Amino acid sequence: MHDLELTALESRVLKILEAQPAGLSEYELIRRLADTGYTQFQGRLCDDNARLFCVHFTLFHVLYRLHERLGREHRGVLHISPLRIVLEACSQTPAGDRHLCNHDPLRDYYLDLDQLDNTDAAEVEALLHSFWSTMAAGTRRGEALRVLGLNDPVDNDSIKHRYRRLVMRLHPDRGGDAQRLRDVNVAMSVLMQGHKQA
Repeated sequence: MHDLELTALESRVLKILEAQPAGLSEYELIRRLADTGYTQFQGRLCDDNARLFCVHFTLFHVLYRLHERLGREHRGVLHISPLRIVLEACSQTPAGDRHLCNHDPLRDYYLDLDQLDNTDAAEVEALLHSFWSTMAAGTRRGEALRVLGLNDPVDNDSIKHRYRRLVMRLHPDRGGDAQRLRDVNVAMSVLMQGHKQA
């Protein structure tokens, strides 16, 4: 894609994220883009690993561009992972999280379009294998903690305390956000499974 196309895609992604304050998964964002006419995001991506990698890389390239832009403009903080992509207002996040100077290997990787151009089919297969192996090894903990608004190092008592507070605040009977509550429950389930395995 040319820079103008990437800029247009960046604007579309921003509009989608602004309309989804609870965030959405990479899959859901791809579906939204497909529904708005972006043909490269349409069809059964899982049938073609090379195409799936291209779509994933392009989307994450745009997300990291947007992350940088929003940080420079002090307009918000974009949290990026395949399971949940969410845009938070600057006031919701500690000031330290807005700094762009911290080294982030993922950001560096996705902002380098040469990575997309120079990755062959064998490397795509290796990346996919590594991704699924990592997921199976339990690295979902960091994502689950982020959903609860926590970061490692954190102990189980602090996790449980934060979980109870969120459940009380988000419960629909108290006017809370049912989708966010579901995300919190899934995150807690992931964390408890990891604790049992440890």
